[in-house]
Amino acid sequence: MNHPWSEEQLMEYRDGELAAELRRSLEAHVGMCVSCRGRLAQWDGDSRLALAPLRMAASEAFVQDVMRKVRLASSAAPSVQGDGLFLRWALPTLALSMAGFAGALVYTVQPVMPTTQTLLAGESTSNSMADWMSNPTSDEQVLDTAASQ
Repeated sequence: MNHPWSEEQLMEYRDGELAAELRRSLEAHVGMCVSCRGRLAQWDGDSRLALAPLRMAASEAFVQDVMRKVRLASSAAPSVQGDGLFLRWALPTLALSMAGFAGALVYTVQPVMPTTQTLLAGESTSNSMADWMSNPTSDEQVLDTAASQ
């Protein structure tokens, strides 16, 4: 028998996407052609298998086993009030606090660097820590120096 229909047209017919005139013509052909009817039936069967949801009944033994494992896991879980929770947040917090304290300490203890005006004026400056420690300046001296400039 003559097969004027392409596989694409057969699929469009199966999916209901053909125009009405073409659909009537193809229906007449499929009614007489065993080959095309068989091909459409094969596609229908394949799509039902591929698109069918998996259906599996859970046995009672399976359900009981899962529930037993859930109960064991929930009873073995650490409590919120345990030492583990305290250590999880306390140690990083303590470390961060200590780092901040060390940074503040280094910032406050560092020697006062000379200003640009002092350097341009050619005044003697001491860059060594030993000189700075041996000749500490009082707050009044620093304020007086700043006020005079």
